[in-house]
Amino acid sequence: MAKRECPRRGHDSVEKEVLGILRRAVGEYVSGGIMSRRLGVSRAAVWKAVESLRKKEFRIGSRPNLGYILVHGPRHIVGLDIETGLGVSAIGKSVVSFDSVSSTIDVAASFARNGSPEGTVVVAESQTGGRGRLGRRWSSPAGCGIWCSIILKPAVSPRDAPKLTLLIAVAVARVLSEEYRINARIKWPNDVVVRKRKICGALTELVAEQDAIRYVIASFGLNVNQSPCMFPPELAETATSMRIEKGRRLDRPEVLRSVLREFDAEYAQFRNDGGVRILEEWRGLSCTLGKRVRVELREERVEGVAKDIGGDGSLIVETRGGALRSVAYGDVTLLR
Repeated sequence: MAKRECPRRGHDSVEKEVLGILRRAVGEYVSGGIMSRRLGVSRAAVWKAVESLRKKEFRIGSRPNLGYILVHGPRHIVGLDIETGLGVSAIGKSVVSFDSVSSTIDVAASFARNGSPEGTVVVAESQTGGRGRLGRRWSSPAGCGIWCSIILKPAVSPRDAPKLTLLIAVAVARVLSEEYRINARIKWPNDVVVRKRKICGALTELVAEQDAIRYVIASFGLNVNQSPCMFPPELAETATSMRIEKGRRLDRPEVLRSVLREFDAEYAQFRNDGGVRILEEWRGLSCTLGKRVRVELREERVEGVAKDIGGDGSLIVETRGGALRSVAYGDVTLLR
């Protein structure tokens, strides 16, 4: 009797499961028959899934009597590649990838308005209108960095939302420091820096009603494979990349997986303690605290020593005369 397809299993599901099996095999061949029996589908369905993955630039080898082997994934970022086998509780279970968008922030906000679940990740190879804090343009060339936005729906007060910006910076800095041995630090509130040069920026945009959060778009842009000549002239002296720091190109999909796993773990803790641990981790990674700073606000300038970070994520500055000033926003310059 011919084997029948499971009527409720779509092609995309089979494709993802085949990729998961090949990835877990870690360089070993897996026969089409084994995958067919394991998934409860025909061998033809397995073959179709493999061919579909190949068209998405997964390099999959095959040999008679042995089966299929995953040689490597795509060099560019593909949603299916990122979400398969990620092993997260919330962040990155669904990853939607694009070649180019105006801004991943805008795309993610549109998805959120239309009911996409928490943890949905939007990532693009390039952005034509990427932006950072205070509406500034963010350079987002194709194939060089990670331009990413994540939909969050935390059951916390809107006043706790700024801590999510700190959370992104902590997640990125921890991955750079612990997995890639890049000495990353955080400049308040959202810049991850290496040797005083910016390698990543984080941003959150909040949509709330009264005391309830509808959704938060948490975004980051991480410079991965830029060489020095690829930065715009105005950034040449102030920006860096993982490639510059390590002296070699990095696998961007693997970097993104690492950041999403770390973000997922930090976000789970945030939902449990309201951000208490994030504040402590941020303090430990800060290059701002203890330094004399100048903070440019919209209508004034605050100078003094950065003493601490408040429970709401604000920077506490000791001004001349010993008065403490809580600063919720602004551009920080480290004076010494």
